[in-house]
Amino acid sequence: MLRAFILLLFSVPALAQTPDEINALLTNRIDEGKQAVGLVVGIIDADGRQVFGHGRLSASDPRELDGQTLFEIGSIT
Repeated sequence: MLRAFILLLFSVPALAQTPDEINALLTNRIDEGKQAVGLVVGIIDADGRQVFGHGRLSASDPRELDGQTLFEIGSIT
């Protein structure tokens, strides 16, 4: 079963993107690339915080993702 993933990027100027570019990347990875069922991306930089969510929690859970979504973090090793 595919689960949603959370990705946090902390102040990485080389990865700075516009909100439209970030949303396009998420759409590409989720809707077109089928790399996950959902992602949440948090960006913290000198201008503050931004959170972007796309997709759903799991294949069987249609809840949309946002900055308030709780994720179970566990080891797969």
